[in-house]
Amino acid sequence: MLKLDGLIDVERLKETLTGSDGKPYHNARNLAAGSIRCLDANICKNREISFFAFNILAGMDGFTDIRDSRSGLLLSLSGYGFGVCPFLTVSPGETAEDLAVKIKTLTDLAEIKACPAGLDIPIDGMVLRFDSFSYSASLGRTGHHYNDGIAFKFEDDTYETVFRSIEWQAGRSGEIAPVAVFDTVEIDGCEVSRASLHNLTFIKGLELHPGCRILVSKRNMVIPHVNELKFMGKSGPWELSGHDAADPPLLLAAHAHPFHGRRQGTHGGDAPL
Repeated sequence: MLKLDGLIDVERLKETLTGSDGKPYHNARNLAAGSIRCLDANICKNREISFFAFNILAGMDGFTDIRDSRSGLLLSLSGYGFGVCPFLTVSPGETAEDLAVKIKTLTDLAEIKACPAGLDIPIDGMVLRFDSFSYSASLGRTGHHYNDGIAFKFEDDTYETVFRSIEWQAGRSGEIAPVAVFDTVEIDGCEVSRASLHNLTFIKGLELHPGCRILVSKRNMVIPHVNELKFMGKSGPWELSGHDAADPPLLLAAHAHPFHGRRQGTHGGDAPL
């Protein structure tokens, strides 16, 4: 049993594959995930999705004498035709300088600074894990993850755009949340024009107002996020004043579902629903 990452060359497919709207695909992550979820091997074959193993869970006992080395088992997979995610091992006694060189090597691999042409593999971080399976198992796990490793996420690239307004929408849990609307920017091949603003405290901290310039990103290359105010301009931030229950009712889109609790008013007020 293996854990693998799927990769797809979306630039090549732009010339031959289009979505239901007739436009070429731009988001490689969504295209790869959607292709795999079709559960059709022919689709993955025709779209030339590649798979790279990054962990072994079970099932290698009959294929190799290696038992307690994660790196050893990963290396053995190449003999069975599997691609393996680039990795390096760190031994006791290595200096901080040695480790810095190895981290840079992994980064260069992902950015095609040391890879053969055609292996442009974007990454958003690195994972450090113990090599010994037995020691890893002894550390236990939470309901979410094992305790034998730690992930380091790289800083997200930010893009400057113009903030236009705040819209309020009901989420899946029924709570009303603020959403930033801004001029469209392209991030990781995807057009982005909206991002969650989480809550009123977050909005006040950013000091947003229509027409100001902001920096946005995609957290972990997935979730649109407003990072900071870049330039306020001549206007000051919105004043989010309180309002009582006599406020006009909040208008919801037709697809919004009923919910209970408190609403965040269109002017930032907090009033019982």
